[in-house]
Amino acid sequence: MKLIIFLGIVLVLIILFFIACFKKIKYDEVYVYERFGKVKLAKEGRAFIIPFVDKVKSHLVIKDEIHSTMLNECTLSNGIIVQYKLTVFYDVLDPIKVTYEIKDMDSEIDEVIKQVFPEIIKDMSLDDIVKSEKKIVGLAKDNMSKLTEGKGYVVTEMKIDNIMEKTKYIGDIEI
Repeated sequence: MKLIIFLGIVLVLIILFFIACFKKIKYDEVYVYERFGKVKLAKEGRAFIIPFVDKVKSHLVIKDEIHSTMLNECTLSNGIIVQYKLTVFYDVLDPIKVTYEIKDMDSEIDEVIKQVFPEIIKDMSLDDIVKSEKKIVGLAKDNMSKLTEGKGYVVTEMKIDNIMEKTKYIGDIEI
């Protein structure tokens, strides 16, 4: 009798183990994992990922990811310092490349924006920047696509959330 109970418990544990191995993956997600040293990619549908054998390296959303930048600064040609905040939409094209070559996607996009955006607006006045937002966004997307080519992701859309002149503070007095 004890043997039947023991075998029943073992059978239940084996069934639970196999149920835990199946992952349901949504249409816009991928898992990058390693099995015996080989890199595998699990896409939409069901995947069989064995605990303790497979090492999941990343779980990525590959469509329409959103990144909002921190408040950055840029000095215009007339000496005015402007602060800007952007929202960037991107798609992951190569999940394996993104997993192994880019440590942090948010900081990667921030660095690309810090290279591209100030170069576009530095010779403009603040009024020109506000008036020609669509043109600036188009140029920034084109320049970003050149910089990110071959990195495993592409910027699909960009929006200027906020751009303003930086004010100076001395104590509680605004100058």
